Amino acid sequence: MKASYLASKEFWYGAAERAIRSFAWAMMAALLVPNVDASLGFDVLNVGWADAASLAVGASALSLLGSIAAGPIGPEGSPSLVDDKPPANLPAADVPPTVAPPG
Repeated sequence: MKASYLASKEFWYGAAERAIRSFAWAMMAALLVPNVDASLGFDVLNVGWADAASLAVGASALSLLGSIAAGPIGPEGSPSLVDDKPPANLPAADVPPTVAPPG
């Protein structure tokens, strides 16, 4: 079992990014989804901030645990199960020439 991934700065940057993104998505879903039918948005004074934050912290913790579990399975130094970086030796794509605007 390769445990060295836990000492990798790259791993923790990736795991933190995923956890923060999960927190933001869960917080927005908890705040906005129950109020989709409101015609003028939602009332920030009456929204359940504590419940929304609790859900978001839980989602963030699950994301972090998922990253730790994926560490020994995925690419080295990555919190992902799959290789999300393209190969370095990809041929250049054929891009048609751009046409300059007239004038």
